[in-house]
Amino acid sequence: MFWFGTNGGVSRYDGKAFTTLNAKDGLADNYVVSVFQDREGLLWFGTNSGVSRYDGETFTSFTTQDGLAHNWVWSISQEREGSLWFGTQGGLSRYDGETFTTITTQDGLANDSVTTIFQDR
Repeated sequence: MFWFGTNGGVSRYDGKAFTTLNAKDGLADNYVVSVFQDREGLLWFGTNSGVSRYDGETFTSFTTQDGLAHNWVWSISQEREGSLWFGTQGGLSRYDGETFTTITTQDGLANDSVTTIFQDR
């Protein structure tokens, strides 16, 4: 299965047909800039209005009101220990499954606009 982030939502391709999910289905926003599948198989979609988690049936969205550093979510990664990292327009957010921790230039980050994340060996 392939997933594609677009400016009209997220499209899933099963090898035969496309299915599109968007804000009407519960996605945080139709502008999807990042797609990530965590170790538990949940899909995460970074948008310009927060990040949405998809369990195959429903979306749960997180925004700055939940502790996310900024609602523009450019990149998503999962560390070996399990926490998720979100690169946003306003810094990094680390999500341990319950709470968000924000890291910005005040903590030593080069710039608050984080476009990609990678954990090396």
